[in-house]
This record gives sequence, C-alpha cells and structure tokens, in this order.
Amino acid sequence: MKETQFYRNLTLESRGFITGTCSAHFIRAVTVEKMVLQYLQIVLSYIEQNKDIFVRNQQEHHALCRKKELSEMKRSIPQAQRRMEELDRLFKKLYEDRALEAIPDRQYQKLSSDYTREQEDLQAKIQATQEELARQSEQADTIEQFVKKAEQHFGLTELTPNILNDLVRKIYISAPDKSSGKRKQEIQVSMDINDLLLPPPLITNKSKTA
Repeated sequence: MKETQFYRNLTLESRGFITGTCSAHFIRAVTVEKMVLQYLQIVLSYIEQNKDIFVRNQQEHHALCRKKELSEMKRSIPQAQRRMEELDRLFKKLYEDRALEAIPDRQYQKLSSDYTREQEDLQAKIQATQEELARQSEQADTIEQFVKKAEQHFGLTELTPNILNDLVRKIYISAPDKSSGKRKQEIQVSMDINDLLLPPPLITNKSKTA
C-alpha cells in the first residue's frame, strides 16, 4: 500500500475539525480531503445558483424546527416570573412568622434556604431562556452572514484553512461498514450554522482489501 498517511494525521485534526479518530476507523487523508472538497463544492454551487431559495428554505426550516421549542421557552418565562413573585410573598410571610415567633428557627432556616435556592435557580433559568430567545431571533442574520462567507469561496478548487475556518464546524467519520461486502465509511461535514439543509452524507466505497 503506497499511501500510508491516514486521516488521524491530517492538519484538519490538529485544527480541531476531525472527530472519530480511533485507529480502527482509519481512512486515507487524501480520501477525506477529496470527499470534503466535493461536498463543499456541492454546497457552494447550490448557494451560488439558488441564493434566494437557499436563504428562504433555511429560514423556513429553522422556524419549523424551533417553533415548538420557542413556544415552550416563551411560556416558561412568565411561569417562572409568577413563581418568583409567589416566593417573594412566601418570604414575607416567613419573616412575619419568625418575628412573631410563630415558626421554629430550624424550620425557618430550612424554608428560607429552600426558597432562596429556588429563586436563584429560577433567575438563572429566566436569564438563560431570554439569552437563547435572543440568539434564535438572530438566526436570520446568521444565515445571511453564512451566505456572505460562502460567496467568498465560489469556484472552490482546493481545501484551505481559510475555508474550513469560515464554513466548517466539524468533520465526523464513522466506523467502517463491511456488511455489503465492501468497506464503506460515512463522512459528515457539520457546517458553521445551525440546522443547515445539506446534501446527503458523503460515502466512500472501498473493497475488502482496501
């Protein structure tokens, strides 16, 4: 076998792009580079020829994927806020009971600690939810930014660190599948955008002796 450099030694891996580097999953570096290049060429060619359709499809796809989740997130904020108000009332009643010596110190300490912990958890939840909602609302801008970066690489002929940094988040390589009598491995390229509609995963077909 003349080619001895496998994907686990790729520059891609050193830059954090490759995952699944178990030695049992080896695949030649040249094969990975060729398939990833072909994949990116497909994606870039589609964007170049169908920019408006691509953007619209991405926005609709994102809205559909996130509709239920966002609805639940929006409902959770007022629910948490109502519980915070209820805890404030409970704290006030707890302080009054203690002032009147209507509650033992041990019970007061326990309830006070429980209420404080719950308030802190709710406040953290509200903040995290609001931040996620803000992030999701910026998705349309993210799609446009991705397209602008993609436009810089139309006519791609080779892989470079620049295009990987601009467009690729991770490259996943599956374990070999020999069930069909031929060695097959799946290469999946995770682009640098959430919920991106992509062409089918890339498959490399190899013989038993490869």
